[in-house]
Amino acid sequence: MATEQTIPLRIGIIGIGGMGGAHLRAARTSDKVHLVVACDSDQYMLDHQHVIDPSLVLTLDWRQVRDRDDLDAVIVSLPHDLYAEVVPSLLEAGHHVLMEKPFGRTAAEAQKMADAAKKSGKVLMIGGQNKFTSGFQRVKRLLADGLLGEVFLIRGVTVYRWGHEQDWRWRASRSRSGGVAVLDAGWHILEQMIAFHGVPERVYAASGAKKGVPHKEYDVEDKAALIFHYPDGSLGQMLSCFVSTPYEWRIVLHGTLGSLELEKMHMRLDFGSGSPAIERFSETDTILAQLEHFAGVVERGIPCIGGPENGLKVMRVIDAAYRSMESGQPEPIKGS
Repeated sequence: MATEQTIPLRIGIIGIGGMGGAHLRAARTSDKVHLVVACDSDQYMLDHQHVIDPSLVLTLDWRQVRDRDDLDAVIVSLPHDLYAEVVPSLLEAGHHVLMEKPFGRTAAEAQKMADAAKKSGKVLMIGGQNKFTSGFQRVKRLLADGLLGEVFLIRGVTVYRWGHEQDWRWRASRSRSGGVAVLDAGWHILEQMIAFHGVPERVYAASGAKKGVPHKEYDVEDKAALIFHYPDGSLGQMLSCFVSTPYEWRIVLHGTLGSLELEKMHMRLDFGSGSPAIERFSETDTILAQLEHFAGVVERGIPCIGGPENGLKVMRVIDAAYRSMESGQPEPIKGS
């Protein structure tokens, strides 16, 4: 006999291109959820999904997803400028929401969504699949155990090449995306730096005027360098670029007892004597793990990894970084 815990969460998905497609595939894989309806503004993509699963309800209008009474939750993966309208509307309609990062374009938009979640009493979770890697969880445990001593320096870097010949569409517009190197490409690095070492008290940021892809039209920053000052006197640095090679993703923590270097599939511990210890991680379907965590939050009330308060911390630092790019001066983190 089925119990409440074994009944799949009935979900809809709004936005099935890019990361939305990854969420859709995870939903079809998981036995924790049942996919009821999918929405996208591209009829071709909907037609393709109909071929894959003729029983799946499909729509071009996100409001038709919002207005359904046979859903428990909705996954949202949209251009960044649409989140502040769509997410509160879904929450007010009584749906739990898992939204793709970032948490809107500004901290003000994020606060609007957080307020809507609080008022509705529904779960709002901001995506960030890197939190579901074994490496992230392992580092959190080691830091809690004090393995590195007192951390006095933290560094993060993300560099990759977003296809120069691809149509960047809405992401190329600052008014629509809110920015890219910091807000979008830098989200995963920044979110983990905050999880490992807390929120800085001020940030200095620079993006530079020289374009990494001169032949493309875009007004978003394609690279950014950030310096963080923390309340305890420690220092941080983040470098983000989405238009170059080689691929690089790394967070390094320097402590009074040793250092830890985290990459996607391994971690290196160095205590200054002997060879560094290297620990390798197994591959994880992080999108699936994230979805099933969300289902557990909704159905069983487990603590949410990636709730509004976590997202607001990240957005407040991002806001300060963009203010610093404008002022040319270090900017305080507001509202933290």
